Amino acid sequence: MLSTKKYLIHSLLILTLCILSAFSYQADDCVFYFATQKGSKLEMTNYNRKGKKQNVIKLEVVDKKTVNGNVTLDIAYVYYDKKEKDVQAKGNYKAMCENGVYKFEFGAMTPVAGQKRGKNMEMKMESDFLDIPTNPKAGQKLKDGKMQISMKADGMPNMFKTQVKISDRKVDGVEKITTPAGTFNCVKISYNSQMKVSFMNTKTKTVQWFAKNVGMVRSEIYNKRGKLSGYTELTKFNK
Repeated sequence: MLSTKKYLIHSLLILTLCILSAFSYQADDCVFYFATQKGSKLEMTNYNRKGKKQNVIKLEVVDKKTVNGNVTLDIAYVYYDKKEKDVQAKGNYKAMCENGVYKFEFGAMTPVAGQKRGKNMEMKMESDFLDIPTNPKAGQKLKDGKMQISMKADGMPNMFKTQVKISDRKVDGVEKITTPAGTFNCVKISYNSQMKVSFMNTKTKTVQWFAKNVGMVRSEIYNKRGKLSGYTELTKFNK
């Protein structure tokens, strides 16, 4: 009887250790596709199809929290004009490793989020979380998503809404990308977008490159005819 109890206790201890190890592995195995240190700063520059500077986005990790093994980053962003004097838009978004999966709110890094708005204009943005796999493989299908930006100016009875849906999101492969901020090993991801503003619909294709522990290194947008409309590059990076 005693030996049976010892066996059961021993078995339970082993099972508990296995479960704890699994949770520990899951948390440690999650890879961030963004800088993870509080105070880390990135600068992204947007260009038109001819390579002319359009505006600048500055990002900073302003907070980092760990709850039940899940790490969440609070990232502040500011869109400036091309001379980096006037602020066009600003806000915060989240990136996290949750249950071993890296996820981020994608809305803040879409072109529509950086549109200049008036001083007396109220804006609300709702965005899904997108994921990036720890071990990406070419052809791997990823989660699609949608976002909505609602704007309202003083005196307007209704909010002006812009909706963006992305589909056919997938991993294209792994590539090395060089920008003014350096050379990075990146996972290449592409997807189709449909933007609806009132009665107008615009369809585009986006190709993005993300580096582990850095963030988005490059992004290219193509129109429905397959021609480059503009691109974004990481121009400064400070861990």
